[in-house]
Amino acid sequence: MGGETVHKTITITTSDPACSELELTLSGQVKPIAHLSATVIRLTGNAGQEISKTITITPASENPFKIKNIRAENGQFLRHELTPKNQPGDVRYDLTVVNTKPEKGFYTDKILIQTDSAISPILEIRVMGVIREGP
Repeated sequence: MGGETVHKTITITTSDPACSELELTLSGQVKPIAHLSATVIRLTGNAGQEISKTITITPASENPFKIKNIRAENGQFLRHELTPKNQPGDVRYDLTVVNTKPEKGFYTDKILIQTDSAISPILEIRVMGVIREGP
């Protein structure tokens, strides 16, 4: 599976008076460490109603991992549940985040996912809650 092509140009300064600066461009494929069905969870709805969102987390084949722990950075207005959906040759997780803020308001938080991967020991998913006045 491919990734995004990234180009980075840097300037190198030398002590050679005939060529005091060189430009070097590096290009490469940046492969994802995990596939997320959403990178931001938006919990939007009216106060008093059930507001939740479920996303799927699939480790990239180049970075297989298991989730060891999950927690909210603040956790004041949400709860979460992680459900493994493992089948032979296919590891994935469903993460459900539920709003617990009972009244109108706005909040932000992060879900921090600890994995057993040396490449990606922590995954972060932003959460935005927009709770409107109830009906």
